[in-house]
Amino acid sequence: MTVELTDETGRLLQEQLQSGRFSSVDELLASALAELAARSTKLNRQRLAIQESAGAWKDEDHPELADGSAAWVRETRATSDDRMQRIEQHRQAR
Repeated sequence: MTVELTDETGRLLQEQLQSGRFSSVDELLASALAELAARSTKLNRQRLAIQESAGAWKDEDHPELADGSAAWVRETRATSDDRMQRIEQHRQAR
């Protein structure tokens, strides 16, 4: 089989071969294809898990987000800022 590579791909291939990790182009390509297949399988499993979990979130289980997540984040940050100010005042009072 004849395969044409771009100069950049050829350079990357040579780098990998020169690293000593692979003893041949076939070994390198087999490893790359196996990693690609494993990654594809993992992504497919993640997609399936996301699809199967659709509808699992119930608004009534999260009343703190009734005004939206942005409002909750602002409130949480403000609470944190207030707490830090009180801590700093306490340190300075000592």
